[in-house]
Amino acid sequence: MKIACITLWQPYASLLFASAPFAKVHETRTFPIPDKHMGELVGIHAAKRPIRTLDQELQSLAVDAFGEDFADTLPRGALVGLIRFNRWMSTDWAKPESDSDRVAGDWSPGRYAWRAEDHLKLSTPITLKGAQGWFWADVPEAEIGKALA
Repeated sequence: MKIACITLWQPYASLLFASAPFAKVHETRTFPIPDKHMGELVGIHAAKRPIRTLDQELQSLAVDAFGEDFADTLPRGALVGLIRFNRWMSTDWAKPESDSDRVAGDWSPGRYAWRAEDHLKLSTPITLKGAQGWFWADVPEAEIGKALA
């Protein structure tokens, strides 16, 4: 099944699928989510490049959510889950829903927060070449079925 995907650096990609209180609820970007992807199930791809240096708050959040070795254990170069973005809001007035949401996003003025729902983590990440911006990928329907189960 062809599905629209977007690449995120780790640990941002995996934080979208973390358990509370570590979960990231919004993806923050410099642009609003395109209308054609609003309300659709989209793939979250973890970038292949190694995790870059993180500020102290994000480092602590990632350690709390995934353990001390998260930089070595989080999947990279793979589709990690499916998300449905149900709306976007300007960061000029939108606020993070939790401390982890604040830490895992860039809430500077003039940006956009994409509100995610239906956080469906794949049981096994699917190795996949990512791209900048939106791209299309073939995702086995069986994997989508497992994520939805």
